[in-house]
Amino acid sequence: MGTEQDIKAAAIRVEDKVRRRPALGLLSKSCKASVHDGLSCKIEDGDWTLAADMKKALGGSDTGPDPGVYGRAAVSSCLAIGYAHWFARLDVPVNTIEVELEADFDYGAVLGISQASPAYSAIRFSVSIDSPASEADVMQVLDTSDAHSPWLANIRTPVAVERTVRNATVAA
Repeated sequence: MGTEQDIKAAAIRVEDKVRRRPALGLLSKSCKASVHDGLSCKIEDGDWTLAADMKKALGGSDTGPDPGVYGRAAVSSCLAIGYAHWFARLDVPVNTIEVELEADFDYGAVLGISQASPAYSAIRFSVSIDSPASEADVMQVLDTSDAHSPWLANIRTPVAVERTVRNATVAA
């Protein structure tokens, strides 16, 4: 388990490398998802293999969380880890960090029976912090972290999306 000193030292090492060679900070990552056995989905990303599925009531086998779980988990864990990083980076002591996230959406849009967007209509999160630091110091950490959070940026900012279809066989 990384201590606050380990986290800060690692952050400084990576920051120094990227300052010296900015191209190191320009990344592309990929994953592959493949559907099998109805709606069960295998997700591969580097050394990680994850499973997703839908509940039986929606035609799935309930062998894993649905994609919405992963989306909410991505945002909430990114926030929590980001806060831990910035508490360490800014030398502000913290005992515990917890992020709770809620998302509102219209499932009718997902099913194609509503004119609403299938996107989340609202996202709310609350942060619980146990820290001996002053409220001002805690708020500075949270604000700094939020300003640099990739997942907050992803949900706040439109991003270019491109689809490519490969090896498709279409009946004439």
